[in-house]
Amino acid sequence: MRAARWAGLEIMRDGQAVSKVRTGDNSQYSMAGTTVTLELKAGQDIWVQHIAESDSNAIDGAMFPTFSGHLIQM
Repeated sequence: MRAARWAGLEIMRDGQAVSKVRTGDNSQYSMAGTTVTLELKAGQDIWVQHIAESDSNAIDGAMFPTFSGHLIQM
């Protein structure tokens, strides 16, 4: 039996985590998701990064996060 593995991602704003998501391999097809609504200023950086402590090959060797953003002007 193999050791438990998990994958984790963080949504980052200017170097600070604003959200984290983690999924384990309790089933063959584990998934996870998160939604974040942020107020941003021009020039701020947003990105998704792999949590360093998690297993980068936890999901069949494939780590393909998706990220989308929308500008809402008021």
